[in-house]
Amino acid sequence: MAPTKRQSTSGAGAAAAKRGRKADADEAKKAEAIAEAVRGAEGVPAAILGVLANAVKVSLGACKDVRHAFAEQYFGMVDEVLKASEASAREQDAALEAKVAASGAERAA
Repeated sequence: MAPTKRQSTSGAGAAAAKRGRKADADEAKKAEAIAEAVRGAEGVPAAILGVLANAVKVSLGACKDVRHAFAEQYFGMVDEVLKASEASAREQDAALEAKVAASGAERAA
């Protein structure tokens, strides 16, 4: 009798599981990036930022239609902190650009 080929141990199920693990890893990276941005925000006490950053994965990990009301509130607070941080960064950027422009005008004069 002729030898038969060994059956593959990694079939479609294994490939789907691998894609699922990759998607989970991508979501975890995104959640960690958001958490780091929250931790680095200014104008909010560090303890509060820590609580919000620690809750990012839990509050943002579930789809909107199955989130608990508390998770939705955390999501709103994280959104508010990030928007305030972005506005602060834009203001700092504008101030630095104005300073550079003034310095260039001084040199030209």
